[in-house]
This record gives sequence, C-alpha cells and structure tokens, in this order.
Amino acid sequence: MDSKLNEAFSSWFDTQLSGQEKEQVLIRHFGYFQEDFVYRLTEIIEKRLLELKFSYSVARKVFASVSEAISNINKHGKSTALDVGGLIVCVKEDKITVSVSNIIPVSGRISLSSKIDELNELNKEELSSRFHELMKRSIVSNTTGFGIGFVSIRLNCDTPLKYSFKPLEAGHLIFSMEFEV
Repeated sequence: MDSKLNEAFSSWFDTQLSGQEKEQVLIRHFGYFQEDFVYRLTEIIEKRLLELKFSYSVARKVFASVSEAISNINKHGKSTALDVGGLIVCVKEDKITVSVSNIIPVSGRISLSSKIDELNELNKEELSSRFHELMKRSIVSNTTGFGIGFVSIRLNCDTPLKYSFKPLEAGHLIFSMEFEV
C-alpha cells in the first residue's frame, strides 16, 4: 500500500511545476529528508538567495521556514515507513515562494485546516505573542508539538499560508502548503 501512495504522491508532485515557467526554481526535491541532507539543502537555499542579492534577513527567514516545514514533513508524515515529502523553492522578481507537501491521514485534515486558518487571521503582533507563549510552554513542559513550527513559518511570511488537500486512497491525503517570503 505504501508504494501505491508514494507513486500517486510522486505523480502529483511532478505536475506541481506547471505554470511556474517564469519563476526561477532554486530547489526541487521529492523523497526523504534525512537530517544531514536537510542541513545541506537549507544551506544551499541560503547561499543561492544571497547570490541573487536577497538580504541576509530574507535568506535567514527562508532558511528557518524551510527547516520548520521539512521538520513538519518528517514529524507528521503518514508513518516512519513513508516519510516522503516534496519541496519546491522558487524566486520570482523579489519574492521567494516555498511549497511543501506530504501524505497525511484523512483524520488530520480538520485539525490542520483550523490551525492554519487561525494563524492566517492573526496579525504580526498576535503571531509574535503566540510564538513566545508557545516557546515558554515548550521549555516548561520540555515538549515540542505545540505548533511552534507553523507559527514560526507564518511569522516569516509576507502573505497568509495557502494550503490544499488532494485525496489519495486508503484514507490518506496529500497536504500541500505554500508561503511567500
């Protein structure tokens, strides 16, 4: 079953660059995200953005957001047997667009949608306050999983997080999220 889900996900991912011909694709990756690979990948993204004359501040925001997004793929993927995901980073004019995707169980759709919708309604001040509160709770309870990653990504974005779900078989969905920095 995992190979069928992977094949369907891979096929969907291959279609995601259509319509982006005018954008400069910095990175496109589909597969596993092991820790050493993630570090090299985010380093390459940061280096290329600096070469394109983006500010260090913007490059760091993209670096941090991509790291958080990949961490979410690894943490919340369908299972440890299927921790595959997709990442596309594009540059168009003065904006960087990041698209991430992975497989999730259908049961996660409502929770994920409501969390992202709630974050999209907050202004920068409210997001910052939420981030600091979550950080305090995380330190006190010595746990992660309070949604710090999504809040961090949203703080770094110029626009609301866009997301979608595509049905797969066997009670799973492709979750796709896009954001701009």
